[in-house]
Amino acid sequence: THGVRTQHDSHIPPERALQKLKEGNARFVSGKVTSSFDFKPEHRTALAVHGQNPMAAVLGCADSRCPIETLFDVQAGDIFVLRNAGNTLS
Repeated sequence: THGVRTQHDSHIPPERALQKLKEGNARFVSGKVTSSFDFKPEHRTALAVHGQNPMAAVLGCADSRCPIETLFDVQAGDIFVLRNAGNTLS
């Protein structure tokens, strides 16, 4: 509807979210990504006005060479990303 997942989109069950992440990662590994990470001003506005509705939260590395959205072939707003450095979690 808005080009990104917002609170107006339906809930994705955890099993389906995991399946979508695995499928996206498989596309990335095979070099056949389908998402073009084209985050436009209207996407930022939609997320600000209509709220976020990510299908999953992902704890990933802070390394800038590994953007999580690219590794899972998703768009901005699809996942909530927490970046961490030094393999620490508490």
